[in-house]
Amino acid sequence: MEHLPDELLLTLFQYLHRFDLLYSFGNLNQRFQHILEPYLYEVDLTRESLSYQHFVLFYKYVVPYQGHYVRDLQISGDHQFYLFQPLIHLFTNLESLTLKSIVFFGSQQYAVQGELVTQALRISSLSTLTLSRLDVPETIASLASPNLTSLILLDESDFDYPYIRERISTIKYFSLNLRKFQSTTFSSIFKLLPNLEELRLSISNCYNPSNLQRRYVRIPKTLTKLFLEFKHEKPISEEVLKEEFLDVFKNQIQSLTLIVNNAALQISHLLSDFTSLTTFHCDVALTSPATLDLNFDNVISHESSYPLNNHMTIKVLNLTLHNQTILASDEHKFLTELLNSLPNLVTLSVSTNDTKAIIQQFNSLFSKRSSRKIRHFHIEDLRRYNLKDHHPRYPPIYHRTFFYELAQLFPNLNTVTFPCHTNFLDEYRTSLNVFLKQLQNLATHTTIT
Repeated sequence: MEHLPDELLLTLFQYLHRFDLLYSFGNLNQRFQHILEPYLYEVDLTRESLSYQHFVLFYKYVVPYQGHYVRDLQISGDHQFYLFQPLIHLFTNLESLTLKSIVFFGSQQYAVQGELVTQALRISSLSTLTLSRLDVPETIASLASPNLTSLILLDESDFDYPYIRERISTIKYFSLNLRKFQSTTFSSIFKLLPNLEELRLSISNCYNPSNLQRRYVRIPKTLTKLFLEFKHEKPISEEVLKEEFLDVFKNQIQSLTLIVNNAALQISHLLSDFTSLTTFHCDVALTSPATLDLNFDNVISHESSYPLNNHMTIKVLNLTLHNQTILASDEHKFLTELLNSLPNLVTLSVSTNDTKAIIQQFNSLFSKRSSRKIRHFHIEDLRRYNLKDHHPRYPPIYHRTFFYELAQLFPNLNTVTFPCHTNFLDEYRTSLNVFLKQLQNLATHTTIT
């Protein structure tokens, strides 16, 4: 095998489990180690398809000798927590650690996880910690290194910490999947995380809303990005959404993402008091038969609707369109008015499964004046997008004349971006370079990324 080219080895390796490869060829020589090293960057031991045999190979034979190559480790359950507690120090270059709890802990399991977190926090390179619940806030606060900047909670029942002894000052990004939102949730988050820059909050149910509590919430001055998702099927009222959630952040949020199920909302009213908003993405359910996920508004023309503000500072518009060959007349009217009301719009991001239909729609939606303002365009093909790991698995699919038509539609484009899996880049680098050169000839003033 020493005489085989790297490309052929990589092809052969596709037929073998990566833990078998690491066990058989790991540390064999410098060349093989260089080829196999990327197989260790991300290790997910929470997958149901993982066999016990391969788990043992990794745990007993790979970790002791190659654990320092692992950048992202995911484990689950008290048994795995127990086994990895004495080994976690071997992951000296670990950047992200995920600990998924299968059931609520008893005292013994709680102690095991607490010790595992304690050991992991001593790894200076750790920047992201993902837990099912925040069972050890004091431990994180006291041991977190300056590099630990992201905290993710996957399944928190509630988030109520009225008496916080020590704050976690290093965290800048916080993601919280919350079963119950209470009137004290925001105050608990901001007391515990005083230097937060980005908050991602997904809520299953809301309990005991109280604007009295909201008045006393002190938001970190550093917080500029907010993601709010409401998962419960019962529509949240516009009044509650505005007063209990959005108005809390109206004076400093610059980027807002809002996901609401089954809600008929007047977005222009909800955003009327925001003073610094520059990017807004909203995903809502339309009342029309065709499904259109629009990041501004699901309200088409209503007599009671608030007029769109012609002085909005929005610069980025994100659209998701599924099977949207023909827009309903009210949808078309709303989108046309929306696009013409955004004088500062320069970036357009589109997710679709039909690029040909997108071009047809944009030709009718954009006026010549508004189309000339678009400088940056991002396109994602939903047909080849893996929602589970958020990575495009294959090269995106576009109809033959898509980029030519795009250059004609937006004549002042500076950049066009589209995702492409790294495996595709490695395997088809030559054909990709040819494609990019052809694309550059169509749009001579455009940068392709």
